[in-house]
Amino acid sequence: MGCVSLLLDESLPPQLADCLQGVGLESESVLGIDRRSQSDEELIQYCKDHEKVFITRDKRIYGNKHQRQVLIESGISTVFLLEAQDEPARILRTVTTHYECLREALSTPGQQIYFMRRGSCRTRQEEERRKQRKRRKKGK
Repeated sequence: MGCVSLLLDESLPPQLADCLQGVGLESESVLGIDRRSQSDEELIQYCKDHEKVFITRDKRIYGNKHQRQVLIESGISTVFLLEAQDEPARILRTVTTHYECLREALSTPGQQIYFMRRGSCRTRQEEERRKQRKRRKKGK
């Protein structure tokens, strides 16, 4: 799997797929392939069938125990884009800044789950450790 192939969830602006293609990232939007209103489970299956990295802003997928289990069992790599802004240019800058995360998501055997913010790109394990540290600080 040399080329990163991305599927952008409908929670992301559809123009982002064109912007990402412009910088050499093979990508398509759920809206551009007429899969609007499909369930998250169906989109996850589509990514699995087509060897795509799923990019979404929908944190509920990971926060919901059932959906998280579906995602983990699917084995697909996923990037949760936690960018607060909706502007395609800002989201594009975040994604291209962390292109190495995307490349690693497909080149590393097995499932990779990343949480990407403007200033960081963390694996699922790193993000969970970050949350634990944050909870401990609040408890003190």
